[in-house]
Amino acid sequence: GRGWVSWRRLGDEQFHANWDEYRQKDYLPIDQDAEVIGGQLLYSLIMVENKEGLKWISKRNLTSEQFAENFAANKDEYKPIDIDAIEVSGTMRYSIIWIENKSKQGWVELRDMTPDTYGEKFDGYRQQGYRVADLDCYTRNGQLTYAAIWEKNPPGRAWAALRQMSAQGLA
Repeated sequence: GRGWVSWRRLGDEQFHANWDEYRQKDYLPIDQDAEVIGGQLLYSLIMVENKEGLKWISKRNLTSEQFAENFAANKDEYKPIDIDAIEVSGTMRYSIIWIENKSKQGWVELRDMTPDTYGEKFDGYRQQGYRVADLDCYTRNGQLTYAAIWEKNPPGRAWAALRQMSAQGLA
């Protein structure tokens, strides 16, 4: 019973036009991604009807410094629900979606982690009662890298996560 829209491989102007149109219709983004195809940076976006009336913020194409500034400005009132990273012409670019954290749910966000670091953080946060809410895998300087968001897991909510699988292993 919730309206939703989805687009993929949009140029910058079309992404913004769709984002703005549906923001005015009281939708909120839940996933945004970037990819480079034929040398062009393209974006995908999923938005859902904002039935809860939550305040939200979404940013894309941020440098590492801009991401850090955005993080500092929003971490007290909002929680991140989606993170995306991509290397464009040797420079990392980050996207993030924040929603109002009315319930003050505990969360942690980390980026630019090696597979070993992600594995250590995964185990540590799981033991502290957190679950992975969002995971992005990307290449940084030719190396597999992770960004993740953990949320404090409500009692009784089951979850599972797997990583570094082949396509056959995933199937």
